[in-house]
Formats: sequence, structure tokens, C-alpha cells
Amino acid sequence: MADSELRAAVRAEVRSYLGDVAVRYMPVVAGVLAVALIVLLVPDTTINRGSPGLTAGSSIGAASASPSESGAPGSAVSPSALGAANLPSGSSQNPSGGTLAPGVAVSGVKCGPGVRQVTWTPYAPPCIPKWSGSNGGATAHGVTGSTITLVLRNPTDWDTAAQATGVPTFAHIASDMQTMVNFFNTQYELYGRKVVIRTFNGQGSFFAEASNQDQAGASADASMAYDLGAMVDGFPITAGTYSDAESSRGIVSFAPGNSEAAYKAHAPYMYGVPLGPVAEIQGAGVGAVACQRMAKMNAIFAGDATFRATVRKFAVLEPQQPEYTGGAAVLTQEMKNCGVSVDYYPYNADINQEAQEAAQITAEMVQAHDTTALMLTDPFMSQFMTDAAGQAQYQPEWVFTIFSQTMARQASAGEMAHSIDITPWHATTGAPTQRLCAHIYSLAAPGTTAQSGPSGLDAECALLMALFAGLQEAGPGLTPQTLSRGWFSLPDSSASSDFGRWSFGPNQWSPLASFSVLQWNAGAASTYDGGTGEWEPCGGSIDYPYQNPSLGTGQLQCFGH
Repeated sequence: MADSELRAAVRAEVRSYLGDVAVRYMPVVAGVLAVALIVLLVPDTTINRGSPGLTAGSSIGAASASPSESGAPGSAVSPSALGAANLPSGSSQNPSGGTLAPGVAVSGVKCGPGVRQVTWTPYAPPCIPKWSGSNGGATAHGVTGSTITLVLRNPTDWDTAAQATGVPTFAHIASDMQTMVNFFNTQYELYGRKVVIRTFNGQGSFFAEASNQDQAGASADASMAYDLGAMVDGFPITAGTYSDAESSRGIVSFAPGNSEAAYKAHAPYMYGVPLGPVAEIQGAGVGAVACQRMAKMNAIFAGDATFRATVRKFAVLEPQQPEYTGGAAVLTQEMKNCGVSVDYYPYNADINQEAQEAAQITAEMVQAHDTTALMLTDPFMSQFMTDAAGQAQYQPEWVFTIFSQTMARQASAGEMAHSIDITPWHATTGAPTQRLCAHIYSLAAPGTTAQSGPSGLDAECALLMALFAGLQEAGPGLTPQTLSRGWFSLPDSSASSDFGRWSFGPNQWSPLASFSVLQWNAGAASTYDGGTGEWEPCGGSIDYPYQNPSLGTGQLQCFGH
């Protein structure tokens, strides 16, 4: 069979059932760094309480302090540059001629200095007294005087993937999103408007789009979304050619894990979502861990005895697609600053090629005597790399970034015994009913259970918390431009919760601003999903800022049990 025919056959199999890979690995989404629709590294609801940090000389008090406690820039709840969004309590005229009622928000919260719009999430925007007046009517495409249109597209291959892997179907996603949107409409100040959802069956392939293919299908679907009056695409993740097509039509969408350059190129129409940090920000966090707690020390947690007696030699892997690059450059520079070089291995984030590339990269890493792999990769490449390393009897230390515990259970046990995960969320050690979004759903629909399951609910709920905060902060004159200004003027989260700490400062296209260090426990019975094997906190459930964290000194005692 010709190579082109083989690739076409493989791609068709992936689109219809995601092939043997999907069935075995239970993907949340496929084929790209941002592929974390249902990142199963869901935190428990234990807020950081200053538990011990990383073993061996850590000094982590500042790392776990909230922005308001530490006096970090942007932590104060100050009036927005947009005027209306953050006017102080009391009756005041806003720029559109509307009026803020004295003191009380639509949520029932009594507003005041430092008070948030709602009490049930630390990710809420500043409190706005109930508003009335003229909001300017149809201020942008998808915006009327009474509605803000949010579309949900059902890609051609989504439900087939759901059937093969157990991720939520489109109908389940749409149902749970509607339930939460109905509730959020009553809690956030939208200046006389309500978010309305419109759904449609698309022509495009989610998985082909994630690999920057199927431009025709992506373009047709973006046109349909526009014709339906979309201001925002609310599907928990968009990627590749579909993100490009929506941005070109002025539709706001959410694509996690992209580079700063990609977000800026699509501004003000594309944002990250609380499933993956901006690539450069993630690179800074991984580089800090490697510099402060691993560099110039022996690779004592490698499976290879020779490596354990050898000073660490680092490798970094990241996709070669421009929209996902940037993290490795930041990491490499950070490592250079601490006197350590890093071998660089780019790969093509295409699920049809990743297994073959993993075998090739593994061979190169063996030849280079790399002891420690820093994985700025999509979860499939992490899976393929552990498989290839196991087959080659290559046992380095592994530092993953987004690698769900469901997928990690399918990886080589010998490789996982020498791994950690640097993740923006906390460890999945609590029961699903204990998590923040389960509580929010119970407020939205008392006595019912989310159809998407706990992990799907977290993806949907996290996006809506970020979106509604931005819509409120945008003020009554809603446009993509005022939404952008509102997004970047939001204060940091008031505390940490399931999704770590959030920040909306410069280049925070994704609000994820902190990370946790997790270690793999292959024998643990997970309360979260009943499976055997889970990621657990290393030294406590601690939030470390991605930017300039203080992680202590000495060997990082976290590589497995």
C-alpha cells in the first residue's frame, strides 16, 4: 500500500473509532498539546492549608500564599478601565446611561470593597450592584439588547469517539452546559442580557482539525456558527483549523495550551481555557522545578542504575506546530541561566505519526544518554514515549505536564515508577461529589447529576466560570474588544481551589497561574474513579506560581512510591 493510502486508511480509522489507540488509552481529546477536554487530574476540594512542601529543605510559604496575601500586582479589586464593570457600590451612572442599584448584586451578594460577585467560587469577578438602563442594544455580532449567543458545534467524529472511549457525548455536554448557563445567567451581571445556547451538527472533524487538517469542514462550520449569530463558541475546547476559521469570522473561542504568539495573532477572538496553561508559562514552571530541585544532581530516581550514578542530562519534548511551541524555549533559557544545557526534541502533533516519532526520539535520547525527560507534550505523545522507552529498556526520569491518570494506568509500569507530573490542577484524590463544580451543579439543578460525568463537568464548568467573569467585567457595551479588556482586568482568584490559582495579568490568555507537583502511586485505589493507580500530591497539595516560584533546594523526593 502506498504511503498516502496508508495514512488515509489510518486517519479514517482514527476518525471513526479512534482505532485501537483510543480504546486502549481512553483519550479525553486527541492528537495535540491542547487536548485535554477532560483532564482527569481533577483536584479534590481541599484548599491549600500550608501543608509541607517538596521534601528536602523546601521553603514554600510564599509559593502557596494568595495574590492578595502576598501583595502581588493585580490582586487588588480596583475599578476597571472600562468604567461600568467595577464602579464602587452605590447608585452611579455608567457610560451607557444605566444605573447601579445600591449595594446588592443580582446574585444576592452585598457588594463592598474586595467582595466577589458570588460566594460559591473563588474564581468570581468583583461584585457589581444590580444594573439597569440601556446597554446599547446590538453592540456586536451575536449580541442583542437581551441576548449573547453561545454556540456548541457537534463535530462529525465526536460522538463516535465518545462511544469508543467513554468521554461525554455531545448531547450530554450540551445538556450540562445549558443547566449551568441558566444558573450563571442569574448570578453574574450581564447588563440586561442573558447567554443563550444554539447547537448544530457540524461537517468538520475535531481530530483532523486538531492536527491542522480539514480546512474545508472547519470553514463550513465556522460559517454556520456565524450565521447562527455566534459571539462565542462555548464548546469546552476548540483547536487548529477550526479555531483559525472562527477567529477569521470574529467569533470568540477557547483553545488551551497555545503559545503567546498564537493567542496574540488571534486576538481578541481566542483565549485559553482552564485545562492547560499558555505554553511559555508552562515552560517557565517546569524549568523552575528542574533548575531548583534537579539540575546538577544525580538522576537518582531513574530506573537505569547507570543513570542513578550520573549527573542529570535533560531532554525536552514539544510539538513542532507553531501554535504549540514556546514553552521549550523558555525552559531552555531558564536552564541555561542555571548552568545546564537541554537536548531539544520537536515532534509533529499528529496522532497518525506520534508512535513512529516516539520510537525515533527514544533512540536518539538513548544515544545522547539523556537521563531526564521534560515532557511539554500532548497526552498521546507521553503515552507513546513511555511505550517506546519500555520496549527499548530505556528507563529515564519522566517529568510530565498533562497526563491523565486514566492514560497513565495504561503506560509501562516500569516507566511510570520513575515519573512526576507538573499540573495546573490538584491531584485527583477526592470523591467526585467533593469537587467545586459538583457543588456548583447542585446549586444549578438540585437533586440531579451531571450527564457529562465528573471530569466532563469540570471542563465545562471551568470554561463558563472564566467566560462569565469576562462578560461581566466587559461592561454593558459588549464587543470582543471590551471582552478582551475585561478579561485582562480581572483580579486574581481570591483563593485556590480545584483549578489552582487564576490570574488574568499580562499574557494570561489562560487564567491558570499555578501548578502542583504530583507523584504516581501505581497501587492506590482511586476514590475519584475506582481505578487502580493515581496521581497524588508531592509533599502536600501546594500551589506554586508558574512565574518565579520558590521551590526550596535539594533533591526532589517525589518520583513514585
